[in-house]
Amino acid sequence: MEKLQLNKTIYGTTKAHDALDEEFLEFIPKSYTTDDLFNMYDSLFYDIIKEGKKHTHFNIVQESIRYAGEPINPKDGDIEELNSQIQQVEDDIWSIENSHLYFPNGSILRSTNGENDYYMQSGRRRKLNDRGTFKLIKRRAGKKDIPDEDFVIFPISPTCIAGILVGPPINKVEDLGVSLMELNRFDDRQFEEEYQ
Repeated sequence: MEKLQLNKTIYGTTKAHDALDEEFLEFIPKSYTTDDLFNMYDSLFYDIIKEGKKHTHFNIVQESIRYAGEPINPKDGDIEELNSQIQQVEDDIWSIENSHLYFPNGSILRSTNGENDYYMQSGRRRKLNDRGTFKLIKRRAGKKDIPDEDFVIFPISPTCIAGILVGPPINKVEDLGVSLMELNRFDDRQFEEEYQ
């Protein structure tokens, strides 16, 4: 077995202050500011890889988004404004009154069997289910005193009536007040089976 000899030097208080370094800077953690962080980021910018599992630009962006949320795209306001303008133009187009090639708006068509009357509005046939509305239409046309048969367009075949775009039915006087946009956008597929 080998013996190991250790030597120990003992300093007095005065000699220890002179010989030993009392400033242990490496043991005191440096506090960094956000300016330091961005300065380091700027200096290391091109050394950081774009994508990967960790320590990448992609990870920095993802962490920032997770903490601060998605950044506001300055074009979003422009896109929203343009979409609003598109909607307004579409509404204006749908609000244009259409007409039928043969039957003028405001006329009433009667089927050959005499059972159904249809009011023509914006080029669409609207089934009249209310006698009071029929009378109001005659009165507005200035023909309240003439017989119904002289006021309506009669006889119209079911095939011809089926070829006219369908509008919402008129069940009461208030139904005449539907807007042109609502009338023109009316989905007629729900009434197609009536004449097929």
